[in-house]
Amino acid sequence: MDAQFWLDRWKNREIGFHKTEVNPILLAVQQQLELRLGQRVLVPLCGKSLDMVWFSQQGLHVTGVELASAACEEFFSENRLKVQKEQEGGFSLYSSDSIHLWCGDFFSFPETQKFDLIYDRAATIALPESLRANYFKKIQSFLETGARLCLIAIEYDQNRLGGPPFSVSEPEIRKAYSRFKINKWSERVVPMDNPRFTEAGVEVTEKIYWISKLGN
Repeated sequence: MDAQFWLDRWKNREIGFHKTEVNPILLAVQQQLELRLGQRVLVPLCGKSLDMVWFSQQGLHVTGVELASAACEEFFSENRLKVQKEQEGGFSLYSSDSIHLWCGDFFSFPETQKFDLIYDRAATIALPESLRANYFKKIQSFLETGARLCLIAIEYDQNRLGGPPFSVSEPEIRKAYSRFKINKWSERVVPMDNPRFTEAGVEVTEKIYWISKLGN
């Protein structure tokens, strides 16, 4: 799987992964998020997620990183947001008040950026195992002491069905963030909108983790 795979998905409108509403999980964990005005939140591999609008409405500065320019352009047009576009290194930067979308390769996103919160709804599970180690390392570079990562992952029998979305096990996550404090907030079996899962009769378990960076 390479970048062209996702670009083709957007080009061919194969974007069943896009949700037309704010993720109910955000509303359910709102108190646990402990959001404060002016905090900086990163949404990796963001697509055109409405969750970014929700974060902005809570008074946060939102940064999304997305490969497909179509997703970035549709995000601003569909939400009727005025946008300015400029080049920033190898990225196209779309900006509108408190929301900034960096269009380009996430693995090239500047590590000088730091965030109070990273919201990973569908980034980890979009990546095959061969890319996840580098992804975990990249994510950790953006977290300052006291910052937190909200990670939503799924687990299922990968032998019965291939991704994406990929199954990412709890041991893999705990190993990747072994130097961080990890709390599993919830674990439940969930139905999948993707018909591939229904047809294969695969049971999917969703796990939500709070991962915090401790002091050195």
